[in-house]
Amino acid sequence: MALLAGASTASAAKRWTGPKVISGGDEVVDFPEVAINGRGKAVAVWYGGTESQLTMRSATRLPGGKFQDPVTVGAANEPTGDNPPSLPSVAIDRRGNAIASWLRTDAEGNLRVVVAFQPPNGEFGPPVDLSDPGQPAFDPQVAFDRRGRAVAVWERFDGTSTRAQIAYKGANASGFGAAQTLSPPGRPADVPRVGLTEDGTAYVVWLSQELTPPFVHEVQSRLRMRNGDLTELQVLSRVGEDGDDPRIAVSRKGTAMATWTQGTQTSPDVVATAFAAAPDDQPFQDPVTLPTEPGLAGLLGRPAVDRRGRTTILWLQAPPEDEPGTRFIVATPATRSGAIGSGQLLDRSTDDLLQPAIGVAAAGNAVAAWSNVPMNPPNTVRVAARGGRAQQFEATQTLNPVQTSGGTPAVATNRKLGVAVWELTTGDLGSGVVANLYRR
Repeated sequence: MALLAGASTASAAKRWTGPKVISGGDEVVDFPEVAINGRGKAVAVWYGGTESQLTMRSATRLPGGKFQDPVTVGAANEPTGDNPPSLPSVAIDRRGNAIASWLRTDAEGNLRVVVAFQPPNGEFGPPVDLSDPGQPAFDPQVAFDRRGRAVAVWERFDGTSTRAQIAYKGANASGFGAAQTLSPPGRPADVPRVGLTEDGTAYVVWLSQELTPPFVHEVQSRLRMRNGDLTELQVLSRVGEDGDDPRIAVSRKGTAMATWTQGTQTSPDVVATAFAAAPDDQPFQDPVTLPTEPGLAGLLGRPAVDRRGRTTILWLQAPPEDEPGTRFIVATPATRSGAIGSGQLLDRSTDDLLQPAIGVAAAGNAVAAWSNVPMNPPNTVRVAARGGRAQQFEATQTLNPVQTSGGTPAVATNRKLGVAVWELTTGDLGSGVVANLYRR
């Protein structure tokens, strides 16, 4: 594997502000997410409140200001039993309109996907149910385009299996329209992810499970065209290999990059990519895999794309599960034609490196974050940033103050300002959601 020189490490210093707790003093917090627009408005959301009464919480930073006091957006619930967690989602358009999406239980006891709207200088309105009643729904994600159109995706149980669904909001509409089902019946569809172009075309990827041995998972994709039509279903992953963890990043002009993890019982997992270029009705190209060091697996690929269609993929290389060895966080570029470049090593450790997150601005500026999780805490949140014209990320830094522990970072960036939010779990600052700003 060809890697560019690795970034050095240091304590959080120039350009990153110190951590600021943006959640309430006594609330339980989980899964912070954040979005920012070109003018500098940022909105963070998280599951918060108390263990007996969970709510969706939010803090807003207006352009040129600081994060305001947190507010409760509405009641919230998380999946129980064997169901995996469903993170909340937030998106902002260029005018400052924001949408938050999360889960709450209805009167019949079913989890429903809900959304709430926030105007540029106002507060969130009341939550609105988005998924249909009668069955539970999971894994919401929302996205905005530059003209105020929005799209939401989620998975919903139909009585037999889960299905990937989508809803669309026009630029001048007050809310989302009726749900459309993307995935075929009879095959469980999980973790749908969506990206939106500036003409309102939505790219969606999800994981689809075969119901016969060897029960492999396929990564599938479908487009919702701006006129409301759905394109033909496309299988992105290789036949016979097990897929997992699909992600999608889309440029304004329609360039899309999908990533996922795939492998077999006899070969290590790798991060695979599939590329689709404008015009937006073209299918994805055949997948390629990111090169790994011998004996290591590729995992947790996270793509982000600028307005020119250039992608940066943040991902992990690690030994097989539970085996000792060195782990690497790598940032790999891809051109607007889908060609994969040489990766840059951002971090290496014999501790677990988890929860990678990356944001790329339209101009190409980037902020990346991940968690370092040793055998014995404290855990640390690590970050690296890159300018719009730069080829490499700057030195990797640690956001945690000394003697504190943190994790689950989320990041977003525009041309001038980056933001990282994460969970602080111990220390003199108390526990809660913390925000750091990166000023260019």
